[in-house]
Amino acid sequence: MAKKVKESKILYKKEKKDGNKSTFDGSLQIIYNDDTDKLVTFHATYEGDVKTDSKISYDVFKEGKSYKLKLKTTKVPNGKTNEVRIVGAKSVGSRTKLIDKTVVLSSKNEKPEADPSLQCDICTGVVFVACELLSEGVAPDEVCLESCSEECLVFIEDPFAYIICDGSCDVICSEILAEIIKIGISQACEKGGDYVCSLVGYC
Repeated sequence: MAKKVKESKILYKKEKKDGNKSTFDGSLQIIYNDDTDKLVTFHATYEGDVKTDSKISYDVFKEGKSYKLKLKTTKVPNGKTNEVRIVGAKSVGSRTKLIDKTVVLSSKNEKPEADPSLQCDICTGVVFVACELLSEGVAPDEVCLESCSEECLVFIEDPFAYIICDGSCDVICSEILAEIIKIGISQACEKGGDYVCSLVGYC
C-alpha cells in the first residue's frame, strides 16, 4: 500500500499585510496513512497579485532539511483563466534549480492532499525530474527536495495549500525513488512516470 497523506493540521498561522506585501509564518503537521508524521515550518513573503504580477519568496524547514524558493509570477497574455508563468529558483544547500513553468492556478486550495488525481499528477511529474537528477549524479537524499520544486506550483496562491502539497510530494517522491532504485534507474526512467507510479499505487 502506497504511503499517502492522510491529514494535515495547521499548528501555527500568522499573516501580516502592509500595502501590496503580505508575510506568512506557519507550522504544519503532515500525517501519513501509516500514522507517521512530519513537521514543516515556513516563512513566506508575497508582493503583488499572484494572478497578474508578483514576487514570492519562501524559507521552508523540514526536520533538519531546508530550502529557499524565489519566484516571480506574470499573467500569460491571452491565456486561460488564472494561467500564469512562474520563473525563479529553488536553492537546496549548495545546489540551485531554475524554474520556468506555466501553470493554471488551482481553485482546490483547501485540501489538495485529498485529491487522488493530484497525487497521480505529482507522481508522474516527480518521476521525470527525479530521473534527470539521478542521471546527473545527484545524491538520492537530495533528489526529493529538488524534485518537488515545480509539482506544487499550482497551489502557490495559497501558502498553506502549497506547503501541504509539498508535504504530499515528499512522501510520494520517497516511495517512487525506492521503486526506481529497485527496478534500476535506466529501466525505470525509460518506462516513464505512468509505469513507475502504477507500480507504487499512485495512478
